[in-house]
Amino acid sequence: MTYPHPGTYVGVDPGQRGAIARVTVDAEGRVVAHLLLHGRDYHGRQLRIGPCVEALREAGVVEADGVAVEALGLRPGEGVRATATAAASWAVWQAALDQLRGPGRYAVVDPQRWGRVVGLRAGLGRPIRKAMAVRLAAELLGARACLVPPRGREPSDGAADAVLLAYASGRGF
Repeated sequence: MTYPHPGTYVGVDPGQRGAIARVTVDAEGRVVAHLLLHGRDYHGRQLRIGPCVEALREAGVVEADGVAVEALGLRPGEGVRATATAAASWAVWQAALDQLRGPGRYAVVDPQRWGRVVGLRAGLGRPIRKAMAVRLAAELLGARACLVPPRGREPSDGAADAVLLAYASGRGF
C-alpha cells in the first residue's frame, strides 16, 4: 500500500451504524492521532441534519486536508423501506457536507475503490470483507478497542470503514 500524504483526513461511513473518523498521518504513513465518532454518538434512530453538521464540525471537516464519504450502495434484494432509508440518510450527509465544505469539495468514493487503495481484496463475501476492514483499521490505529461503539461488544465495521476511508483519502481520489 502506498502511504498517504502527511496531513489530516476525514472519512464518513454514512450508514445507520456508520461513523466519522479523523486521522492525522505523518510522513512515514503512520496514524499519529485519531478521533472516532460512532453513529450512536450523534444520532438516534432517525438521522437529522443538525447533529450530523455538529459531528462533522467536531471531526474537523472544515480544516481537513481531505474528506471522503462512502458512496450510496444498494444491495440486491434489499426491500423498498431499506432502500428509502439509505437514500434519505445519504441525502442528509450530502447536505451536511455541502453546508460545511461546499458542493464538490469532498470525494464520494465507491467501497470497491477505497478498498483497493487500502488493500482489501475484491470478490470477498461481505462478512469476510467486514472482518478484514476491522483488522486493517485496528492495525492502523494500533488498537482494536476504539472501534467498539459505546455500549457495544464487538468492533463496528462502520467505524473501521470510516477509518480506512479517511486513510485512503490521503492518497487522493
